[in-house]
Amino acid sequence: MASGMTLAQAMSLKPSVAVQAAAEAAGTTGSAALNGGSGLNQTPDVHTPAEMQKVAKQFEAIFLRMMLKEMRSTVEKNALTGNSRALDMFESMQDDAFADKMSTQGIGLSDMVYSQLTAAAVKNQRTTGS
Repeated sequence: MASGMTLAQAMSLKPSVAVQAAAEAAGTTGSAALNGGSGLNQTPDVHTPAEMQKVAKQFEAIFLRMMLKEMRSTVEKNALTGNSRALDMFESMQDDAFADKMSTQGIGLSDMVYSQLTAAAVKNQRTTGS
């Protein structure tokens, strides 16, 4: 995950954090993540439920990768398990595969993020009168 994202921010489940995490994963910024990565200055309050669900799923996958990476960092390296760059690469790829599999079945995080995003969109529509 990008260096700007902390575990505390990810755990807060704020919609802005989900959008930022999804943007970092897609290599875009801010609302461009929800606007298909176009980078155009489109209004951030016009998003379909499918787009918000996609962002929520991406956030869950990113969160799971970060969690697995932190869990792996607590395991000491020793002579039995080895300490090589090849092993580190393998473990990283294995963690990515685990995170992808876990996110397809879901742990419930994407549902919570989606409900936060939809609530924020409804609130934004009420305040802007759209």
